[in-house]
Amino acid sequence: MTPAGFLDFGPVLARAAEMMHPEAWRDARPQERYVLLRADDVGKFETTLATKAGTVAHVAYEELRPLLAAGTLPAKLRTRAGAPQSIVAESWHATAADRVLDVIAGRVPFVLSNNTTESGPVLIGEGDLGAVLVGKAAPSLAREVQAEVSSPRHERAAVKRGRPPNPDGDAFWIEACRYVYIGGLTAPLSGFVRVMADWAASNMAAPYDEQTIRKKLAGLVRALNRPDPT
Repeated sequence: MTPAGFLDFGPVLARAAEMMHPEAWRDARPQERYVLLRADDVGKFETTLATKAGTVAHVAYEELRPLLAAGTLPAKLRTRAGAPQSIVAESWHATAADRVLDVIAGRVPFVLSNNTTESGPVLIGEGDLGAVLVGKAAPSLAREVQAEVSSPRHERAAVKRGRPPNPDGDAFWIEACRYVYIGGLTAPLSGFVRVMADWAASNMAAPYDEQTIRKKLAGLVRALNRPDPT
């Protein structure tokens, strides 16, 4: 069942064709309009109509795909488990998304905002589609921006941006590099952290706490243990 407030991709194409190419929509074969609006008999549509370039589905998709690829028209994927996930806009550039019938049928694998790749029915917010088709910004994009600006994470980031750097930060990294150079990295990370915490307490006007030191050194250790690409 299509979630409330969303449209499946077939009805999305039908609405886009009707608004952007009313003559093509009017002249389309009744079977084609019916299949797009119902979006429940893609197999029949594929065998009888969609093999012909220039059908109303292709015309509408040519208009919408650039908007989808630019992120102007947000899209979601109805996943096999859980709530719909946002499709990463760049996914629409993939060759797999070239055939509009594959998109309608849910056969195209898309990269999702949760860093997974999955195929399934594409969903478009009804309000977003209506706004974009008349040249306005998609409302969901404005809501996402507002939510991000209002989030505690954003507020913390703003505080961090305004916090001056530790004046002894360079000296901390110089000592860390000296420790690695003399062979101290053969010890576990916890040992490295203790050594640098002791050094910070004795040599920094505003010493880093142990948790901060662990975060800083963990990235360094991962980089040093990464296999040489050559």
